[in-house]
Amino acid sequence: MKKNLAILLMFVSSISFSQVEIDSAETAKLQGFQFGGLYRSAISANAGGVSGLAGITYDLLLSKHWTFEIGGGYPGAGFGFTYYPIEVERSKARFHISQRNAIVGQAFGRPTRMQYALCFGLTQFGTRKWNWGLDVGPMYEHTLDSFDFIAPENGPIGFMFNLKAGYRFSFKAWKRARELNSK
Repeated sequence: MKKNLAILLMFVSSISFSQVEIDSAETAKLQGFQFGGLYRSAISANAGGVSGLAGITYDLLLSKHWTFEIGGGYPGAGFGFTYYPIEVERSKARFHISQRNAIVGQAFGRPTRMQYALCFGLTQFGTRKWNWGLDVGPMYEHTLDSFDFIAPENGPIGFMFNLKAGYRFSFKAWKRARELNSK
């Protein structure tokens, strides 16, 4: 009887140890979809920036220091890159420098134009997959048929601003979760 009980106990403990190994392996795989505890993808609502006055953007963390964004809205669309001098991390605010390019359609009696900006700002990465950002910087603007600078009506230099609220997610983590749930 003691021998059978010892064998049963060894069998049960070996199953639980192997389950721990499987769970830690799954955790390691899922952490591969992140940088600094943040999922790599985000969808954001924007005011200003590459989307014109208002719109949405898709952001992708390329590394712990670089992000690529593409977006559209009213009346424009565009793309840009953001550099974080300090590595991004969940629950932390980070200073950033952004380079943005946008094509802005005809609106408010103005012709279609291109905008290029170098913005400086702050991004807060939340604990629950949410992030917020605000930045502003000088902008160069010209029409599509000429590279001549379009001076703003109220001063010698134009500015681009960007206010953003986004939700971080991972396509790979969703796919892996579906695979695990289908088993």
